[in-house]
Amino acid sequence: MKRKIFTIIFIAIYTIIGSFFELWAQEIKDDDDDILNKIGFDINGEVTDMEGVPLDNIHLLIDLTRPNPKNFMESETIREYMDINSKFHIQKTGYLHIRLAFRNNGYYSEILDYSQDIFDIDKSNPILKKNIQVKMMKKRPCAKTARFREFIENNFVKGTKSICDLSAFSKEKKGEKDDDKKEKEYEIKLKTYDSKTKDHTKKYIELDFKRDKKGKIVYGNPLSLYHDCLCPSTFIIRFHSDDPDDGIILMEDFYSKVITQNDFEKTYATAPEKGYNKKEIEIEIKKNPSDEHYTFESKAFHFYIKCGNHFGKALITPIKMFAGDKKIRSVLTELDIEVNTVEGDNNLMTLY
Repeated sequence: MKRKIFTIIFIAIYTIIGSFFELWAQEIKDDDDDILNKIGFDINGEVTDMEGVPLDNIHLLIDLTRPNPKNFMESETIREYMDINSKFHIQKTGYLHIRLAFRNNGYYSEILDYSQDIFDIDKSNPILKKNIQVKMMKKRPCAKTARFREFIENNFVKGTKSICDLSAFSKEKKGEKDDDKKEKEYEIKLKTYDSKTKDHTKKYIELDFKRDKKGKIVYGNPLSLYHDCLCPSTFIIRFHSDDPDDGIILMEDFYSKVITQNDFEKTYATAPEKGYNKKEIEIEIKKNPSDEHYTFESKAFHFYIKCGNHFGKALITPIKMFAGDKKIRSVLTELDIEVNTVEGDNNLMTLY
């Protein structure tokens, strides 16, 4: 008798607990569905060429990512296709990420990416993007360039420094050209030498520092991030050239925007013909007013460069410092530079 009563009670408790978890699971599902109904995308715009003329016959690839209905913590991607004539309007609900790839024969593809934050529920409403103008660039021949991608460094332990030698792009003197000679070879070299040695290279890029009248490095206050060692007060990317027409143009100054890798390779692939009025990029140590500590802030720099009658473009990655025993041991940065080997040609298209 007691066993029967215990069995009945156990079944009753099991049924109640099962019902509770079923209701709880349904409530979670309803909450998930409610969230999914809030998120999504509403995007419209027009596809044009670089001059703003509408383009037809656009093939649009749409990649949509959403939580997996079977497991809300996982995601799945769905691909859709659409052919449009210039204008487009995409409305999707329940998706966290959308990727639009615009393709047209004879033009470079353009991609738009948008994401939604599901964890920020209060703000999880469809992302609205109106009147977007997608500009597509016509494919053009890639430039014939000489390329250099190396680290240039000041090594205080070894007492050496390295530079990017651009001497091959110096202007030719009158009467120096000879059609019977073989075509001039343009090569950009990495040159390393003793820091105390006076360099006689005609044209080069170096990583240097602010110096006093005696040529000694001007040091700033200690940096806690670098073992409290004294650090050069100002870092300088310097382009040495005795040609007054040579110089650089910072792309960020020229276009008033942050430059992406895609911009560097493709969109800004025509160098300006004038305005090369800089030969240095200065990076200073800054004092944080809140805690009085000094910090070293470095970023990537993109710039156009003019060497003799040749145009080029370059990317400087953030400067890196290595320290030990309260001393700066070495400072380096990677320089990625391409210069058109055809004189007077400002085509810098390098996207293959």
